[in-house]
Amino acid sequence: MKRIEKAIVLNAPLGNVCECLSRVEEFPGFMPGVQSVHRLDGCQVHWRVSVWGRTIDWVAETRAAAPEPTFAWRSVAGRTLSGVVAFKRIADDRTFVTVTVEYDVEGPLEWICDELLGVVSFHLATGLLRFRESVEGGSGFPRPAVAAEPSPA
Repeated sequence: MKRIEKAIVLNAPLGNVCECLSRVEEFPGFMPGVQSVHRLDGCQVHWRVSVWGRTIDWVAETRAAAPEPTFAWRSVAGRTLSGVVAFKRIADDRTFVTVTVEYDVEGPLEWICDELLGVVSFHLATGLLRFRESVEGGSGFPRPAVAAEPSPA
């Protein structure tokens, strides 16, 4: 199983950061490759991502973990993966976030994209930077672009 860990410091209060990251349905607005996220019930979420040139689906079960404010998940259907997002208050307006993801790489194409090109690591790092820009910029969370309606002729 492959393991990636990324960390970032956000100039935002711990509560704001936790609240924004708990809105998983909005991940397509900032996380590269995430096409859709739908909450199935209180703890299960369906994910669809495009990575390694493929569309991959899975259902993840989420849970809170102790001792720090933490979100953890593991797949229960579809692709095998798991992860943890841990939050630590540095100051009233600063939060340290660590994201750890473990996943299986299946087949030679995925191995090349992952090992040689670092696709998943890049997507995770880019997503964290976009998230920081949004939280620190005060928008709270990026929204996907909405296509403009054509104007009447």
